[in-house]
Amino acid sequence: MFPRKASVVWARILGVCVAAGLTAGFLPQGKRTNKVASVALAPFEGAYDEALTRAVERNVPLLVVAVAEQSGVELDEDIRQFRDSLHTTPTLAVAAQHAVVVLAGNTPHPPTTIEVLEGGAKTQRTVCSVYRTASCLVHQKLFDKVYAEHNVEGEFKSPNVMLFGVDRKLARSWASGESPSWDAVLGAHAELRKSAGEGLTEVQYEQVLALQRSAQPAESRGEWGVAYAAWSKVLAITQTTKHAVQAKEGQQKAAAELEKLRADARTGLGDGRALESYKRLLELQREWAGTSFEKELAKDVSAAEKHKDAKPAIEAYKRELEAEKVWSEALELLGANNESAAKSKLRTILRKYPGTPADKRVRERFADLAAEEDAKKGGG
Repeated sequence: MFPRKASVVWARILGVCVAAGLTAGFLPQGKRTNKVASVALAPFEGAYDEALTRAVERNVPLLVVAVAEQSGVELDEDIRQFRDSLHTTPTLAVAAQHAVVVLAGNTPHPPTTIEVLEGGAKTQRTVCSVYRTASCLVHQKLFDKVYAEHNVEGEFKSPNVMLFGVDRKLARSWASGESPSWDAVLGAHAELRKSAGEGLTEVQYEQVLALQRSAQPAESRGEWGVAYAAWSKVLAITQTTKHAVQAKEGQQKAAAELEKLRADARTGLGDGRALESYKRLLELQREWAGTSFEKELAKDVSAAEKHKDAKPAIEAYKRELEAEKVWSEALELLGANNESAAKSKLRTILRKYPGTPADKRVRERFADLAAEEDAKKGGG
């Protein structure tokens, strides 16, 4: 039994509950479909230690709600109402966005189907009808760990509500055997949030992780503009968490590498590496597009094009690029069976860009056309 207002000696019935949990997946599915709310409480579905770590990573409190039940025995009405209010209390759902929430229960329940938002679209999921975890085994395993960590000489009062700070230490608990009010729990949660400072919602945390996975390999490849842009997006999400500190360091590193590359490219314009340096500046301009360095790099490119030692080589290279663009347009027209327009493009190459690689290709593949143009130049 689970006597009211008394310690629940969970260890005595542990084996019974674990055995019951093994049948959770074979219970009949509920027919009722619960519609998705504008804000829904999303319980943590990993291991208990992972929940503690996730709270630290997001810089938010950890809220643990554990309810012990006995199979076949009804809960006291106030405890049942408290348990069932987990997914019907709007203020809790809103506050839970800034917490990691562990819902722990020792017995299985019938599954149900709910609508959830995934990637902006509604989809259906089958979950535990009470805790909304993916299966009852999720909340049962969490209960086992919560009990193991927080029982007092084998006794564990139910319901048990605990709030942990971002230092992983227990900050507040309600374990008298009475159901606490959500006002009291959420008030304590608000105080913890305030003392912790800026935190991340789960969505923001996933976004930050994705950006980190983009920035770090880019650094390894020397793609500093890509890394800088990713770190900038992290800082658009968070400004003071440890992830923001990492992003600021990443930005500083990328900016320092850019300055080295810019300096080398500018030096190369006058020491025999003019074309190589100009191409590198163009690459940097493309790579850093959309960042605060874009305008400065555009100035570097413009200055390079006017550099007295580099100007002839750069102008020749630009002619080649222009010719390649016309060549690509001609091929597209040929592919579309627009031979007349394609020939016009090919003639443009022969007339405006002689001596370029594109001119050479036209002469090799369209010899008759080239002969016609040469005859015109020669007055034939």
